[in-house]
Amino acid sequence: MVAMDIAQTTEKIFQPKPSEKFESKTYRLQPPKRKAVGEAGRKIKLVANHFDLNIKCTEVYHYDVDIQPRAPKPMKRRIFQTAMKENQQLQRFYPVFDGVKNMYTARQLLDLPPGEQAKLTLRYAEPLEPTRDYTLVIKQAQPCRVDITPILQYVMRGSTDAIPQSAVQALDIVLRHLPSLRFTPVGRSFFPEQGDRIINIGGGCELWIGYFSSIRMGWKQPRINIDVANKAFHTAMPVLDKMGEILGRSFNPDRGLQEWQRNDVNKQMRTLKVEYQRGRQGGKRSYRVNQLIQQSARNAKFMADGRETTVERYFRDTLNTPLQYPNLPCLWVGSRDKKIYIPAELCTIIKGQVNTRKLGAEQVSSMIKNTAVPADQRLKRIEGFVRQAEFNKDPHNREFGLQVADRPTEVTGRVLPAPVLLYSDKRTETPRDGVWSLQAKRFLDARSLNNWVVLNYDPRTQTEKVLNFVRGLREAGGQVGMRIAEPRDVVCRDGTNVDRVDAVKDLTGIRDHFKPELVLVVLPMKNKLYNAVKGAGDVEVGQLTSCVLAKTVFRGDRQTATNICQKINAKMGGSNNGLDARTRPKLLYEPTIVFGADVTHPPPDQVNKPSIAAVVASLDASYHARYGHRVLVQFPSEGRRAEEMIVDLKRAVRELLIEFYKLNNKTKPTRIVFFRDGVSEGQFLHVMSRELEQVRAACTALEASYQPKITFLVVQKRHHTRLFAADLRDTCGRSKNVPPGTVVDSVIAHPTELDYFLVSHQGIQGTSRPTHYHVLHDDSNFTADDLEILTYYMCHLFSRCTRSVSNPAPSYYAHLAAYRARAHHDNFLRVNDIGDDQAASPEQSIAACSPKTVPMYYV
Repeated sequence: MVAMDIAQTTEKIFQPKPSEKFESKTYRLQPPKRKAVGEAGRKIKLVANHFDLNIKCTEVYHYDVDIQPRAPKPMKRRIFQTAMKENQQLQRFYPVFDGVKNMYTARQLLDLPPGEQAKLTLRYAEPLEPTRDYTLVIKQAQPCRVDITPILQYVMRGSTDAIPQSAVQALDIVLRHLPSLRFTPVGRSFFPEQGDRIINIGGGCELWIGYFSSIRMGWKQPRINIDVANKAFHTAMPVLDKMGEILGRSFNPDRGLQEWQRNDVNKQMRTLKVEYQRGRQGGKRSYRVNQLIQQSARNAKFMADGRETTVERYFRDTLNTPLQYPNLPCLWVGSRDKKIYIPAELCTIIKGQVNTRKLGAEQVSSMIKNTAVPADQRLKRIEGFVRQAEFNKDPHNREFGLQVADRPTEVTGRVLPAPVLLYSDKRTETPRDGVWSLQAKRFLDARSLNNWVVLNYDPRTQTEKVLNFVRGLREAGGQVGMRIAEPRDVVCRDGTNVDRVDAVKDLTGIRDHFKPELVLVVLPMKNKLYNAVKGAGDVEVGQLTSCVLAKTVFRGDRQTATNICQKINAKMGGSNNGLDARTRPKLLYEPTIVFGADVTHPPPDQVNKPSIAAVVASLDASYHARYGHRVLVQFPSEGRRAEEMIVDLKRAVRELLIEFYKLNNKTKPTRIVFFRDGVSEGQFLHVMSRELEQVRAACTALEASYQPKITFLVVQKRHHTRLFAADLRDTCGRSKNVPPGTVVDSVIAHPTELDYFLVSHQGIQGTSRPTHYHVLHDDSNFTADDLEILTYYMCHLFSRCTRSVSNPAPSYYAHLAAYRARAHHDNFLRVNDIGDDQAASPEQSIAACSPKTVPMYYV
């Protein structure tokens, strides 16, 4: 139903029955307190990668530092450290510096009273840079004294709305000061020199392994969270070699670069620092790259000694350096106020520069392959980094009275019991180690596929091979209760060159001729063709599609065919399984709607793309297997960064509540459980004030007295807490992870509020990342066991596989819907040739992300 129809029917749908009474509620914007820890499940001894932090100081002193002339942050650190070495009086205080403007000391600088400032001057030169004079101006910050005792108070009785940020920031800078000088800092991570351990991941990039460090406030004790960190760095290599890595076989330096090649190289080269050899006899200089210009060295002109010349001629005649590849574009480097053009062949990328761009699929695969280690090995790496960091030998930490434990924190967790899953004919299955079988089971609500077509984009895969795969798919469907007819046709197109594929035309022709329920699309490989097909099917044509790789067709194994059937059944409105009454959480026995929400943001360098939010909600009150969705496109205000908040959440919630009401015999949900993905701790109160209010407003907009009980949880996966079994006999699988269902809600959890870490999936590769849940609001006064069991059980309702997944199905679906919309938008930009420095109109972006297909098209 379109938005206009929903608005018109709202008055008729939500009308209270005469006997209904609604109690007015007053809401507090403060997370509920934990009343008790959970008790369900068997106990298990665990180790967490949190290390106790003992704090002996009660106050520190804050000063502002201004360094002139301006310099980048890493360079400021080195200038500051050089100045401290030259000033013995200041050095004895062991001051620490954050590389921007904040300096802290453990003792007050009595020679620097309020209103006065100290000036330090020095001469300093970076490698390959000329020597310059720098001035440091130091003065008291306001306030100067920073009280540290609120940290110790917080770990005893703290609340999210009163985090002692100034004290935490001060100690964080203390702990980071020396590592930032010894290692390469990237955000909160530190990367030692890799030596001969460097791992090439392709594309001119290499994998560096370091450690992550952050202060965490657990029960009665502040701690440092230490974890392994992995980052892609640009390989130190000649720029010509970097071009070859980026462009592959298409790169021919003799011919120069085509426009698309220059754009691809520009994406990787912008802002990189390069070393430039000035002629055969000249010295070396370093510059930051602005971009590759369109002109080659042969054509680019500038003024030298009062007359116009080309870059090629200047290097040949003046610097006695004939260019080998004059047809390549020049690098524009240095100040943007100047036009300094340098031939690419004379430049080399400087070592130690992190890659901030999005990695390619092969690079990501290589990263995973080289970083996914069993849990016990990861713990050993973490303990090794703690020894390498030498926290307790750092004179700055000693000066400030900080001491870090040598051993990680021990904690008692629990392994929750697995739910009993319900299939057709009341058959049930109980997962073991997060996995279960469909053998002799039929889907709870199996749909038939009577009219469908195969669209084969891989010229290597012959029709006979496709039909063999189809036979296996039909057999697998029959075993799970789906009746899958023979496909109406196998349409073959050449999808080798993505830019020559017209997926809209292909799907429109199939739709108009066959009017199929589904088109199964065979793709040659993982590339942009997937986005092109999904953009065409979901948005342009309104044709439901399911994609499969050609190598999957060739392999043709039964388990893959069954997995595809699960996806198709969900897309067509069926339900694969549900929770059996014996283990169904009691809170689901009254009408409950479960929401999931997520927001995806564009990369920082792509200003032409909006943020995209997705909101999904369970529409079947019995099994919570079918979900409706809304996709919301939101643009940041001019000059501001993308916002995590969902701007139009009220409308999305309101419309989904109406869908639930219609599909459940005009039953209103009495409870709302909302899983909100992707919110950081610093945004908790902002979410509560903005999004929780919108959920309430959506309810009262339908009916003034409609006030269902709301439980609002934040789902966090981007954190660095890891759990390890203290006894290897308690581990699960080859990766030696903790078993699925492992939950921790004490010691490393919030001191007073209801939060918990849950490992709900079996870690197949690498170390399992627990998902962190934090309850921001709860009208139902649920216990820890109520919420932990509900969360864990909903991780078994994801329709793609017969495994419990890492987060509840609704938040997983919201994530998929948001990223599918992002793929639609990217495809729209590609098809319409809108570059990174351009922007689609809001109307175009909204249309590009608005699907025409069935509710669960994103599965």
